[in-house]
Amino acid sequence: MPSMAVGRRAALLAIALAAVVPRASRAADPTAAELSAARELFQQGIALEEKLEWAAALETFRKVAAVKTTAPVRFHIAFCLENLGQLVEAYNEFMRARGEAESDPKPEAVTVREQADKHLADLKARIPRLTIVVDEGEGIEVAVDGKPVNSALLGTPFPLDPGAHRITASGKNGTFAKSVTLAERGEPKTLHVVLGGADAPVDKPSSKLEPPGATAWIAAGAGVALTATSLVLYSMSRAAYREVDAACGDRPLCPRSLEARYEEGRSYNTWGNVLLVTGMLSIGAGVVLWATAPKGEPKTAAGSMTFALGPSGLGVAGAF
Repeated sequence: MPSMAVGRRAALLAIALAAVVPRASRAADPTAAELSAARELFQQGIALEEKLEWAAALETFRKVAAVKTTAPVRFHIAFCLENLGQLVEAYNEFMRARGEAESDPKPEAVTVREQADKHLADLKARIPRLTIVVDEGEGIEVAVDGKPVNSALLGTPFPLDPGAHRITASGKNGTFAKSVTLAERGEPKTLHVVLGGADAPVDKPSSKLEPPGATAWIAAGAGVALTATSLVLYSMSRAAYREVDAACGDRPLCPRSLEARYEEGRSYNTWGNVLLVTGMLSIGAGVVLWATAPKGEPKTAAGSMTFALGPSGLGVAGAF
């Protein structure tokens, strides 16, 4: 909304105005020339932000911080990190910016605190968390994306940026490695680390999949049932035709009363054709599934199926 954009722009401008200002003189303080150059760099960073060039803006603000770090400079570093998807580091920088502005009574410092609080509240909800559980005692080294994790944090929710992460562990019983994908604003996940054994997945699927062998039996069984039903229909069709032929005899025209019986025979014949083709295809599919099923898969039927012919057509019922 335009009003929100104007309000945000005004808040960032207020933060920018106090970005690099002289402080009490110390031995390590930058010179006047360095401060002037840092101010120019800061304005360049603001211009890059306006163009949504976050990586270039972040690099520029970090150059400013190398000369002099202030709460507004930290705020803009955090703002760039947030827009680059580095949410955990952005959260930490917003916390530092707020802390540095805490004791400053100036209006721009108040703006930094208020804006930082808003970003912190939003980031807290957006950052996903992973709990790494290790049940094998001491002496296990755990790392996330190659960076060691303090053992004191194992078993507690660990904030990570959204996306894929590689968790590794090593100890006297072996090693462990697993990739985990975390979603922004997603539910917390838990990973159980088991050295030298099968690790427990973060999200274990709850749905059951039929083994290929069972599917082959079901397809072939259905095909046999359909084919048998088609033969019954053919038999019923021939019986209807014979009844009509017997009643007509040698007469050139058959009584109209036999028309319904003749159409019934045609219907049986049509359904017989359909079920015969469907049954043969189903049998063929069952043979293909059986032949291509991985070795060691159970090849027993996983269910049953029944067929019934009624006034409205063929009915199918089954249990799996």
